[in-house]
Amino acid sequence: MVLACEGLLEFLADTTLTPANDGNMGMVYVAIAVATVGVAVGLVFRLKVLLPILALLLVVSVLFSLAQGLSLLDTALTIVVVQTIVQGGYFLGLVIRAVLTTSHRMRPVV
Repeated sequence: MVLACEGLLEFLADTTLTPANDGNMGMVYVAIAVATVGVAVGLVFRLKVLLPILALLLVVSVLFSLAQGLSLLDTALTIVVVQTIVQGGYFLGLVIRAVLTTSHRMRPVV
C-alpha cells in the first residue's frame, strides 16, 4: 500500500505543471481540449459541422508544425494525431447521443 501511495505521489509530481515539464503538460491540455471539442460536436452537430472543424485543425496543425520547426515526418504525425483525437471524440459524442436518445424513442406496443 505504501508503494502504491508513493507511486501515486510520484505520478502527480510528474504531471503537475512545473517549469521542468511545462511543454509536456501543455500538449496534454491541448489534446484534452481537442477531444472535448470532438465530443461536443458529436453530441450537438452532424457531419457537416465536423468537416470544417477538421479543415481548420489541419491548417492549425500545419502552422504549429512550421512555427516549431518540425520535420516533415513530425508534421505528418502531428496532423494525424490531432485529427485522430478529434474524430475519436466525435465518435464518442455520437455514441453518447445515441444512448441518450434511445430512451426517448417511442416503442411500439406489441
